[in-house]
Amino acid sequence: MSLRSHGQGEILKLSTKLDSTTRSQRLRISDISTADGREINPIFLKSIQSNARRNTFQWPEKHEIKPGDLAIWRKAVKSLCALELRLSTPLGPWTMQQSDWTQNWDWFTSMATDIIYHQDKQSSWNEYPLKEGTRRTKYFHNIPRTLSHPPSDIKERISVKTHKQIITVWSRCTRTEDNAVILPSNCLTSIRDIKSYLQRTDNEPWISTHFESSKLIATLLKDFQEGNALAVSNGSYYEEFRVGAAAWKIQSKDGTEFIAGGGVIPGHPIRTKSITISHVQDIMS
Repeated sequence: MSLRSHGQGEILKLSTKLDSTTRSQRLRISDISTADGREINPIFLKSIQSNARRNTFQWPEKHEIKPGDLAIWRKAVKSLCALELRLSTPLGPWTMQQSDWTQNWDWFTSMATDIIYHQDKQSSWNEYPLKEGTRRTKYFHNIPRTLSHPPSDIKERISVKTHKQIITVWSRCTRTEDNAVILPSNCLTSIRDIKSYLQRTDNEPWISTHFESSKLIATLLKDFQEGNALAVSNGSYYEEFRVGAAAWKIQSKDGTEFIAGGGVIPGHPIRTKSITISHVQDIMS
């Protein structure tokens, strides 16, 4: 199922506690994807922390980072991918208003694509002029020129690869205000189908050991289709019993309809259980 990036981001929101644990400060799959939403940007695998501009939230106090957390983070991110770092389900075009286009992203192209712009977390802007290029590949000088005000000719969001002297663009996407998303004909449309799917052995059946829902879910499915459904997940670790658990809930925009589930995380209680594992598993759920 191909969902728009903005809608996917809203549906796959993760708990702030998870992000406090990993220090990643990322709430959505689109926060760690390339501009075109087709794959994970490898810069987010090099370190748990990143200077990339993705949101402006005020984050709570962060938990202690353990040596193995980066390995767990990488494993969780790669679990979203089918091949290399390509997402199993591409996110699709961005859907948002023009006024929001530059809010939570860092790299952009000019309308003529002969300049690329960078915006840092402090909302300061730099430009990088074209050095040389062909129809397929363009090379930009890796020498920033500071701008006194935000550029007015922004066209695309992009992902870049930086080298000592040049910068190359390797992913790009334009904005669309079309929020319509067509669900495939084989989409799950009943509570029974959803529960059966979650409990299949080739999925992660533990995430629906405890499952509940509202009596009706028509409004929830409509909001899911339009990218307006809300979701939250969280994990907990009970050190006394060395047991981890995670739970999730997806609800309609007005809060009247929902599906929810959770369970105890499987695995060896000593080798694989920790607060980080619990929070990573709530991503995967």
